[in-house]
Amino acid sequence: MKAKIGPTGEYSLGQPQTPGDRGGVFVGIKALKTRRQVLMNFGTVLEYIQSPIPETNVMVKALRELIHLNWGLMLYDKTTLPLKVELINGASPDIKLVRISMTQPTAVLVANPELWLALCETIEDRVTAAGYSME
Repeated sequence: MKAKIGPTGEYSLGQPQTPGDRGGVFVGIKALKTRRQVLMNFGTVLEYIQSPIPETNVMVKALRELIHLNWGLMLYDKTTLPLKVELINGASPDIKLVRISMTQPTAVLVANPELWLALCETIEDRVTAAGYSME
């Protein structure tokens, strides 16, 4: 059975959290081991992805586990990350979202494992610098 990829038709927090919020997306993540790439398929063209901190933490853990299982421990340089990561307010002041902006609109993001590890660390840095926990 093939997993569903693309818009869910729902909002995980019950309503749009920011202008332009189109709702949830089923995302597929796959390691392309022989090509040394990780593919993230959104199933729809997006300029950014955003999610509450706990949901983002699940993504960070999944990416790290996938990379470590396929390539082991790796060195990377987070200063070369081309994606913009920021912590933004949701629809109410108590909701904080992690927003990852792409360099251009895309439905599939493919990059080497080092980029994904840099993204994971940058997300954690932004969240903890703002005084929040990744849990």
